[in-house]
Amino acid sequence: MPNSKSDPSHLQHYTPPVHDIIEHAKQISHCDIAAVNSFPLCADFNCKAVEYVNVAITKCHLRDLSNWCSALKKKAHMYVCEHYKWDPQNCCQVNANIARELLEHGNFLKHGVDEEGHTNSLVHLTLSGLVINFFYTGTNAMVSLFLEVFGNEVPCAAIALGATAIKVALDEVVTEGKEVTFKHDVYVDLLGLM
Repeated sequence: MPNSKSDPSHLQHYTPPVHDIIEHAKQISHCDIAAVNSFPLCADFNCKAVEYVNVAITKCHLRDLSNWCSALKKKAHMYVCEHYKWDPQNCCQVNANIARELLEHGNFLKHGVDEEGHTNSLVHLTLSGLVINFFYTGTNAMVSLFLEVFGNEVPCAAIALGATAIKVALDEVVTEGKEVTFKHDVYVDLLGLM
């Protein structure tokens, strides 16, 4: 919370995240003034100010989301390296073939069979380890922030996000280190399969 004794008309009154949004909204308004409407009327500017702030919030949210996805992807790389069997000589081509086999038919998410001989899907140690590590441990764990959502069971969306991150990490092994981004359709497909 901002200091109640400070002046709301001064930028220092606001917390750093709000400060960033205000600064970004100012930049957007300056761009609009320089490029479109050099002499806005006060009434027009008051209406546009809300638009500037909304655009700034959206852009800051997308940046934060991108950072969050990058952190998940980084953790996924760590779990992929630790929990799958890779070429002892670390040959890129051999590892790429191993990754292709793991990706085929979602094998990277499967682990053994149950008592009736059915494949255990979505239980691979890589997936469970990543989901527990990313969503349930550490100072920024989702469970500590949203106990009502994460407290009783792991949400399907969290499992699908973890599986998507693992798929991205494996795709990068296949492409021999070239960057692969999160794909919405992969996440939606995994969520649909669940």
